[in-house]
Amino acid sequence: MNDKILAVMLKYKPKSFGFDENDNIVAWVGDIPQPTDDELKAVIKTKEFKNFKQQKLDKNESKKISKNMDRIDLKSIPYIREWISKQKDAPKELVDLENEAKAIKAKMK
Repeated sequence: MNDKILAVMLKYKPKSFGFDENDNIVAWVGDIPQPTDDELKAVIKTKEFKNFKQQKLDKNESKKISKNMDRIDLKSIPYIREWISKQKDAPKELVDLENEAKAIKAKMK
């Protein structure tokens, strides 16, 4: 997300807005007038903007980490299910699920 978009989000909070490939505002729906480039540049220079941008970056990084953990968790489940189902005291429901999973895998091959 570029700085102009973040500046609009932080300071102006329109109902809707859009930018073109040259970072020019091309759509604006809001209760206040559309900001000029100079106004956006002034917002971008503030400490408040720097903090806001860092929060957005941190949030995006958190989302990436969370997605990676979800991927690992989903990948781990079959191995855990298989191991547990082989235990002498494994719950019947889990053994049945493992057998069902094996049958599905066999059909996929």
